[in-house]
Amino acid sequence: MFGSNLAGGTSREESGISSYNLMQEVMKYRKIDAHDHVGLSGARSGPDALQRQIDIADRLGIERLCISRPVTEEKGTPEEFREFNDVVMRAVKTIS
Repeated sequence: MFGSNLAGGTSREESGISSYNLMQEVMKYRKIDAHDHVGLSGARSGPDALQRQIDIADRLGIERLCISRPVTEEKGTPEEFREFNDVVMRAVKTIS
């Protein structure tokens, strides 16, 4: 938001840093996506959508995806919870 001089920092030239590859640095660390959804309407629905999520995770070096199908209503019934858990299980079985 602020230029380096406004924020009290130094410029790249002043600090001696000529270039920095953020993605190279990020790829050094293990990554887990702890919040991802499946079975929602639109582009995030079906086995193709889950495969796209996995492909993106692979490119970013994400080792694990923790997926869920959230109950979007204010109050979910036990049947809805079972149905949404079944959606997640079908997605996992489709990819496995």
